[in-house]
Amino acid sequence: MIICSKCGTENELHAEFCDGCGLELPEVSPLTATDIATPAEHSTPLADPVPASLQLKRHGAPADLTFPLVASPVVLGRFHAATGPVDIDVTDLPGAQHVSRRHAQFVFHNGTWNVQDLDSANGVFLKRTGDSAYSAAISQPAELQDGDEVAFGNLMLIFRQNLPT
Repeated sequence: MIICSKCGTENELHAEFCDGCGLELPEVSPLTATDIATPAEHSTPLADPVPASLQLKRHGAPADLTFPLVASPVVLGRFHAATGPVDIDVTDLPGAQHVSRRHAQFVFHNGTWNVQDLDSANGVFLKRTGDSAYSAAISQPAELQDGDEVAFGNLMLIFRQNLPT
């Protein structure tokens, strides 16, 4: 199964284009035994991430664009030929001019999603649900809760935890 990075639609492994939005999907090859790491090679316990997403916030309100978080880690930034692709490419989004090529990463650790600044030029800011203002730039990984807002320059995203019902 391939999850579309643009709309989150689940597509068959052999699909070339997303059934939901038409985006060209990456080529996926089957895993081999050498692709699978043993537990000793991981610094964190093996666990499937709880599905979550990042929802674009524009003009003070949630927008229709979301980025699924289905694997860990997920790097957010702007594509550039010198540094290569990123998992969430915000190059064409309004406010992305202040986002570094590899700005931040989202990591699922010990049962929660966390955001971490990757030594970006302009920092990562967090606004907890219920708070009226953003924090100072984070210097350590920060645990995320449903509804928290994360800002990268002028780009604001809302963390959505897709809890099982």
